[in-house]
Amino acid sequence: NSLTRNTLHQIKSKYYYLYTSARRLSPFRRPEGGAMENGKNTINLSIMPLSDKTQMFYNAKAGIFQKAKNLRKNMTPAEHKLWNHLKGNKILGLRFRRQHPIDIFIADFYCHKIKLVIELDGNIHDELPQKEYDANRTEELKRFGITVIRFTNQEVLENTDQVIKQITEKCRELMK
Repeated sequence: NSLTRNTLHQIKSKYYYLYTSARRLSPFRRPEGGAMENGKNTINLSIMPLSDKTQMFYNAKAGIFQKAKNLRKNMTPAEHKLWNHLKGNKILGLRFRRQHPIDIFIADFYCHKIKLVIELDGNIHDELPQKEYDANRTEELKRFGITVIRFTNQEVLENTDQVIKQITEKCRELMK
């Protein structure tokens, strides 16, 4: 199917996944495998049934992926510290992703195999409106069958070993 960029963000299907090349669209060049139609870039898309692997983004939109990329470039010290313990399948051989898009949200860390989100909370998460938002967000993620565990930045920075122990225990529990 050949679709314009404007149409891409409108596609939301529960049973199909749209696959495109990772190459970025540029207004100055045609995308690989694409063409110009009415002065707009188009992309050739392959439609395939959703599998467990392709479902890991839960219909996240293109804008969320760009925000996640920016967040990966600007991680907090606590996120950096925890990421050093999660990357490279260091916890029970599980692969974690950082700043991972899930529907309209971006999880700090996500393991798709066991559907676990790890969130790190700074001081702003102590305020009532943010607490309510976090609770609602956790409920939304639960609808996808995702478990959410939270730690404060302070816990990660000052008690890293204890945080890693709790994460490992939760992973073991979810692997059963």
